[in-house]
Amino acid sequence: MTRFLTAEALPAVDLKAAGPTTDAFVERGFSNFRDAGRFVAALPYGRNSNQLDHLTVLDENKGTCSTKHSLLARLAQEQNVPIVLCIGIYEMDRLNTPGIGAVLERHGLTSIPEAHCYLKRGLQRIDVTVPRGNVTRKSIERFFVEVEISPEQVGGYKVQLHQEFMRRWMKVVSLPRLFTFEELWAARESCIPRARETDLNSTSSKTVAILDQVRPIPRSHVHGRSGATRRAILKAALECFADKGFTETTLDDVRKRSGISIGSIYHHFGSKEQIGGALYLEGLRDYQQGITSALRHSGDARSAIRGIVISHLEWVRTNPAWSEYLFENRRTKFVAAIELQITRLNQVAFRKWTSLLDEYQRRGEILRLPLDVTVSILIGPAQQFARMWLGRRAKIDIAAATAPLADAAWRSIGCSSTEG
Repeated sequence: MTRFLTAEALPAVDLKAAGPTTDAFVERGFSNFRDAGRFVAALPYGRNSNQLDHLTVLDENKGTCSTKHSLLARLAQEQNVPIVLCIGIYEMDRLNTPGIGAVLERHGLTSIPEAHCYLKRGLQRIDVTVPRGNVTRKSIERFFVEVEISPEQVGGYKVQLHQEFMRRWMKVVSLPRLFTFEELWAARESCIPRARETDLNSTSSKTVAILDQVRPIPRSHVHGRSGATRRAILKAALECFADKGFTETTLDDVRKRSGISIGSIYHHFGSKEQIGGALYLEGLRDYQQGITSALRHSGDARSAIRGIVISHLEWVRTNPAWSEYLFENRRTKFVAAIELQITRLNQVAFRKWTSLLDEYQRRGEILRLPLDVTVSILIGPAQQFARMWLGRRAKIDIAAATAPLADAAWRSIGCSSTEG
């Protein structure tokens, strides 16, 4: 039997500053993980405008089983809480999903496979899809397939997994008539509006024996091996893009460079464009974290201002291929597709930098300017030099240029009374 628990089964651990998802919850007044889960459970069911941007759940005050659980899985990752995101495929019928009986009957069916996203904490399955977070979902007999996934996989991979299973299912069950796959999928789609009006209630699956006839799709482990595989794919992709450019690189190039099967690459990313977008976001996030760390560890205004420039140039020096990738692909279509995520990262980073610089501004140690002006003054010259260095047009090495550029930044924005 499979029993779903509610948000009350989530750990009541305090949230620590760790990333954009945590920041989004803290800004809304939530200080521990369980309270965040209760809030998400209380949001109404509804499809989001961007399924791959988990924070739209908070912006739009609604979510699906995919987006709600993806949001909490992201929070768990940032907080290092041992909770994973799962897809389970079970047999949906009129007993475990009240409201769909008439729809199934209209298509001559008694049941149909459905995919559902949820969280797992150890052996506990936790579901926050429904608004009534205090209602415990009762047991179903078993899942045909259960797969641990990463939050990025709630879109295309979930559909791919579901459709692949349905194609195999329709070959081994006794259906009342000959269906095409398209007809079965359309029948499933027509069930969904009615299914979402109710909870997933208790039942026994009528065709559990199908489990013995259909080979389950192997599980992937989000924490550990799967995370390492994802990083290896991104690393190989960056090397391929640096060698051949994004346009000329194929997924087979990435496969050969990484030594990872094409199936595993599709498991983690649905396309080359998704790899490109993920690589862009990872680079931007890593760069911004470096500047945030420099500001947090600075002891005075001068070291803070110089630290921004030093961190910028040091990141470029140690990540030349990644830097060129960010410079060259900012205006591409696949990066435009993740514009909302880029905007969120920038907003979170700018809020942190504003907070960290505010004390120096209040004490009159640096000029009080809008942050975008401050960043332009500090980063602009360093950015220009970085481009020259990457293009092999600079007269001196980037390491030799770092101190003079950092000193110039301090002279441009530091107040004379504090200059050392």
